[in-house]
Amino acid sequence: MTTQDKSTKVSILNMILLGLAVFTSLATLAPDGSTGRSRVRVDWDGSPTSLNISIAPATGLVSAFEPERTHRLHVKITEVPDTTESRARWALRVVEAPDFLATGDFNFEEDDDVFDAETRVGALLSVLGPFCRGGEESDVGCIPCALDAGCNLKLDVDLCTPGLGGDIYIFASVEPEDYDYTLRCPEDDDSKPCDDLDAWLMATISPLETRLCDE
Repeated sequence: MTTQDKSTKVSILNMILLGLAVFTSLATLAPDGSTGRSRVRVDWDGSPTSLNISIAPATGLVSAFEPERTHRLHVKITEVPDTTESRARWALRVVEAPDFLATGDFNFEEDDDVFDAETRVGALLSVLGPFCRGGEESDVGCIPCALDAGCNLKLDVDLCTPGLGGDIYIFASVEPEDYDYTLRCPEDDDSKPCDDLDAWLMATISPLETRLCDE
């Protein structure tokens, strides 16, 4: 092989390596954009708490919203041991309907990505609702909140398990049946649809005044 042949092959190899480096760099620098979701997330220390959820009128914020579609409130508590399943309780109230009260418990779902030698770790899940539609009354089993008009919910949560601590999160989301409101807004596009969807639900937490644990 001549010196010229070697130089030509080295140059081609360098060009290929340079091209791969440029591609990798562009992929790394590619804009992430934003994601809009019909949910709220709050950091929590595991102590008995009230999650105050404000639901704004969906019209104008949720582009695909249909008043006649069935919606439910999904609650998820992450990073908890399986021993909380038999103890944890929730209670739901609607500020605009003071006579309404719903109570219930949770189901446990193990997280395969979290390993603990002493216990199973995962999430507590519960589905509440559905929300009332088209003039329905809560006596038929629905949450008295017209999503097109908005409302304020008070969700009390008590794990009834002292000394948990750690990084625990509460997720609350309004989920439509057979549909997903999640939006992806690339950085170079208009982010308003995602921002509007994120603004649909807002939440704050406060200490729970009355415990929900079984005596």
